[in-house]
Formats: sequence, structure tokens, C-alpha cells
Amino acid sequence: MNTLEREKKKASRCFKSRLSLLFSCVIIAFMVCSGTHTGSGSDNSNYSTPTTLTHLLKSAGDRILFIEPYHGLGNRLRAYACAAALAKKSGRKIAVVWIPDVHVTAKMSDLFEVSLIPVFDEPILHHLMRLRPNTLAYDYNSPHRKDELLRDFEKHPIYVKSAYILQSQTKVSESDISAELHSLRPVESVMADVYSQGIFMPSHGRIIGVHVRMISNLKIDVPGIEALPDNHDAGTKAMGPVTTKRRRCHYSSFFDILDEEFMRNNKAQVLVSSDSEEATTALRLRYGSRVEAFTHIDKRCDGAARRSVECLRSTLAAFIVLSRVSSSLVLSDWSSASELIRRLASRAVPHLNGCQSA
Repeated sequence: MNTLEREKKKASRCFKSRLSLLFSCVIIAFMVCSGTHTGSGSDNSNYSTPTTLTHLLKSAGDRILFIEPYHGLGNRLRAYACAAALAKKSGRKIAVVWIPDVHVTAKMSDLFEVSLIPVFDEPILHHLMRLRPNTLAYDYNSPHRKDELLRDFEKHPIYVKSAYILQSQTKVSESDISAELHSLRPVESVMADVYSQGIFMPSHGRIIGVHVRMISNLKIDVPGIEALPDNHDAGTKAMGPVTTKRRRCHYSSFFDILDEEFMRNNKAQVLVSSDSEEATTALRLRYGSRVEAFTHIDKRCDGAARRSVECLRSTLAAFIVLSRVSSSLVLSDWSSASELIRRLASRAVPHLNGCQSA
């Protein structure tokens, strides 16, 4: 073994050591800030009965806000965090109706510790309207009802079904929404995945976090969606102009920004998360060893497993890593997952849009 090879091996050992220390610190900081503890999360299945709903209404009175987050993980967490922030600012109790479907097969308790949050995993609106006919019900997924103003000044229970930011009389800021995301406590398996994924990530220097959301074929992106009726709330028609929007975010549209970043700093590194293995492969071919990716997710979470509990946990862990270590972000502009990564960051991280202009 020559001197150069010995030095390379020595540098590799030091690099891995620094990575291990870095991500131990990341996990500890995240657990302290969010209150994460050991355990797989509590499944509040008790809350999915009319009797328990009755008890909840008795304890909270009419000052309660039910949120039914909808569509994918990023959409659900966006709607939940906004609703939780609104509940806090308007003096209401928050309750969550998290119903697994083809977009998210996991219960909320599969991803987060929910022992302190009332969570229902089956429909309750019909029970709620029977018990509290004065409930103000909103459905942001119905035609022409998105962005409807919530009349939260009124002293009635509120029920909202949404994949989006809520519009309300009580104003909620971006920092309020981010704070609610940070207060969520990931289950132990997610945080263990943060550590295992982070071991292979860059540990120093300028790190450009990239999120490419480009798959426009919904049958690939959401296995099972083709089996839903055309008028189903979770079906293809409810997804909006997804094909057009995501084609704008093809990996090639990110090249110009990344080329400029490397011209400014040729020692920068890219950490990429994408819904497509094609994207991570192309970025590695163009930029070589300067690119790190969550490739084990690509390999394990393909086909029918794409929206499985295991893959959702790994995806959430990847987003946490990306949000924590990136010096700057290049994101997809029509992606709730990109929004989630930005909001998960513990500090204000500069971010750019990598997609083509509309």
C-alpha cells in the first residue's frame, strides 16, 4: 500500500467518524426539541368510537377544531400543522381524523407519537353532526371550496377536510405552522432511520439539498389509485394538473442552478432526495462523487411498496436529514414535500426553485 492509499483510508475513517458524531448530535437535538422518546408511538384507536367522541366533545365543549388531513404525507402534515397552529391561536382543542388510504397507508401513530393528540383513523363526521348539529364543516377538496374562510370567531365546533393551508379569521403565520411541525414527535423507528441514512451523508462544507418531485404517472406514483372511481376524493381527478406541473420539475431543469452553485464553489456537495431513481442516477452521472442520495429508498420503495408504512417512515427520515444538514435548498415548486422539507429546517435555509418557469 502506497502513501496515497494510506492517506485516503485514514481520511475515510475520519470522515465516517465525523458523520457518526454529527448525526448523533442531530438526533439528540431533534429529540430534545420535539420531545421524542423511545417507543413506536401510541395508537389512539380508542378515539375511533362514537362514545369516545362524545367524551371528547364534553371535555372540549364547542371550542374544538377537527382536521382531516388529506392526500399525501406532505399535504397531510401541511394541513395538520396549519390546523394545530390555528387551534392554538384561537383557543381551541385540536383533534385529528387521519384516515389511511392509497396516498398514505400509514396511521398517524405509525409515524408520530400521538398519545397527547386525539386521533381518529376512521370517518367521524356523521357522528359529529349528530352530536353537534351546529358544527361548521368545510371541505377544501370539494369543487369551489378550497380557500373558503373558516369562521373561527364563531363559538361552534369546526371540522375541516383539507390537503392545504387553511384560510381563517384568526391569522396563522408561516412560523406558527413550522413550530407545529417541529413539535410533532417522530416515532423511534423514524429517528433510527435518520441516523442510519445520515451516516452516508456529507458532514461538512457547503451542502446543497435538492428535492426533485417529477413523477407524473399517477399509477406509478400512487399504486392503487387507478382502482378508485373517477369521482373519488382520492382519485386521479382530485390531483389537479399533476402531469403538467411535475413535468416542469424534471431533473434536467435543476442543472442550471447546480452548475452555477458548483462554479461558485467547486467543493460543494449535493444531497438529493427524489421520487425517481432516474433523477438521482442522472445527477450522479453529471456531478459524480459530489452527489449523495438516499438510494436505498429508491431500491426498496418501488412498485406497490411505494406508499407502505416502512417507506413513508424512511421518506420522513430523509426529509428530516435533508432539512437539517443543507446549507441551501433547491426544491420543486409544486410539491408539498418540498414545502415540508423547508418547514422542517430548524433555521431559515435559503431556497430556490429548480423547476422550469410556468
